Amino acid sequence: MNGYMSLCGPTRMFELDQFTLTANQLPPWSFGLFLHSTNASYIQHPGGAQGAICVGGSVGRFGVQNAGASGQLSLDTTLGQWSVLALPSATWGFPAAAGMRSHFQVWFRDRDSSGAPTSNFTDAGSMTWGYIR
Repeated sequence: MNGYMSLCGPTRMFELDQFTLTANQLPPWSFGLFLHSTNASYIQHPGGAQGAICVGGSVGRFGVQNAGASGQLSLDTTLGQWSVLALPSATWGFPAAAGMRSHFQVWFRDRDSSGAPTSNFTDAGSMTWGYIR
């Protein structure tokens, strides 16, 4: 199943913590997690997964979520689920900085065409953090 991801937020960085990451069209009740990196990549079928991972380098993970009946995952800064002041990396969290590019993607549980369990990736979204005006 192909899922897709979207980013929603202001164009200026510190209309602070008003960003939402959403993944849609995931298998109902599947588990998944948002990934973050400052590097883009493209590796097809990593570890036997379906799809391609498009974030690379020091990849950070947000917490595991369940897509529920709607097949949707969401992280919203206005609900305190994440913060632009603590973006995850492989080793620690760090704040977004003006001019920094962030790449986001969702890794989720899926089934292949034969019905066997596997994992898959949504498309990726990228943004460059802006300056305060």
